[in-house]
Amino acid sequence: MTNELMIGNWVMYKNTPLKVIEILSCIVSVADGDYRKQPIMHDKLDPIPLTPELLEKCGFKRFNSKYKLIVDDGLGSILTVNEINGDYSLSCFPIEFQHLHTLQNLVKLLTGKELEVNF
Repeated sequence: MTNELMIGNWVMYKNTPLKVIEILSCIVSVADGDYRKQPIMHDKLDPIPLTPELLEKCGFKRFNSKYKLIVDDGLGSILTVNEINGDYSLSCFPIEFQHLHTLQNLVKLLTGKELEVNF
């Protein structure tokens, strides 16, 4: 997972979601909701599994087994996430994923915008 992390990704540490604010060779600096910075070894961090509830906290709206997000990119782009048996994929990008940081990275790659997460 650590080679997939980008600044702005959310990860789990001791059952607490934290936001990545800096990435060093073997340490990731993260911040909690109060923006208290703390360094943590890469191997102590866990990915956050995607769930329908978490997608909704990211601004996606549910339509059957699909979740849609209107991206504020000036074009009104819509991203669609498909869910099949706990695996997720973007309609426009045919790879399956299961973790929040992967979705965040794909949204950033495709739109240039960070995915907002409201824990």
